[in-house]
Amino acid sequence: MKRIVPLILFFIPFGGGGSLYAQSNLEEQEAVIAERKNLQNLTEADLKARVTKKARKDAKALAREGWKPMPGTTDLAQQLSEVRFRQYALAGKFPKYIVGRGSSVAATPGMARKQALARARVDVASTMAVEIAALTESTESTTELTGGEAETIAKTVETSKAMVQQSLGRTDAIMEIYREKDGKAEVQIAVSYDGGRAKAEILKLFGEEEKELKAKLEKLLDGAE
Repeated sequence: MKRIVPLILFFIPFGGGGSLYAQSNLEEQEAVIAERKNLQNLTEADLKARVTKKARKDAKALAREGWKPMPGTTDLAQQLSEVRFRQYALAGKFPKYIVGRGSSVAATPGMARKQALARARVDVASTMAVEIAALTESTESTTELTGGEAETIAKTVETSKAMVQQSLGRTDAIMEIYREKDGKAEVQIAVSYDGGRAKAEILKLFGEEEKELKAKLEKLLDGAE
């Protein structure tokens, strides 16, 4: 069994480096998807035990860097464990949860939290696009989809991220941490979105004229449960 890929928590702050932040998140999500395959046969209890052990170690490192849980939230180790568990949990071949992340630096923790939360919700849509691309490009999926169909689905979801983000329902904040830096507050947030709802939002992107393609995608997603 390969080791669990460390969760990248030290996000590149927004501002001039927004594109670098997006690239960092993309690379992280691809690493999560790759490692998830190595963990897919674990029971839920075993998966939780593995991520909890790693989270305790990472929490100590974060604390040394000045990170603290936001008031009213659980401790660092518990938050890290929950994020990593939800990143790796599967319902068949599709994620049980879609996790989005966001960070921000502002004058106060409250202001930074608001901005980071909004960015985390945007990241949910981006994560969904990466997950769909990975699923439709897999060896198992290509037995149901042609190469052209898989590419069409991935491109449709990717180009519709803004629409998906606007239609998202409730997201649950599962990590809220902050630290004081250079007289300002830096906040990192992770939110979780139900994987079943994510599937429904994805299917809404395909209209009547794409009925056959939508049916194949629906079969693929239903088969992943």
